[in-house]
Amino acid sequence: MTTHTTLKRTFPLLHMSCAGCAAQVEKVIARQPGVQEATVNFAAATVTLTYDPLLTSEQALRTKVQEAGYDLILETETEKEETEKNRATNV
Repeated sequence: MTTHTTLKRTFPLLHMSCAGCAAQVEKVIARQPGVQEATVNFAAATVTLTYDPLLTSEQALRTKVQEAGYDLILETETEKEETEKNRATNV
C-alpha cells in the first residue's frame, strides 16, 4: 500500500491589493492537481497550502499564481538548507 505524504506550508504572496485578489489567488491554487487546501491571509499576505508533492511542485504552483498576476515566494536553496539543519537539531 502506497501512502502519499502531504505537506503543509505557508508562502508569502506579492501583488495582492484587495480581498478580491486574495480570493482569486486562493481559487487559482485550490484548482491545481494535488492541492488539498489553500487558505490566503490577505492581511498577512500569505497562503497556507496543504498539497501532495508527488502530484504538484512548489514551482508549478508559483507559475499558476504568476499567470494570475501575483507572485508566490519560494524558499531559496540556502533557506531550505537552514530549515533542514534546524529540523535535524530539533529531533
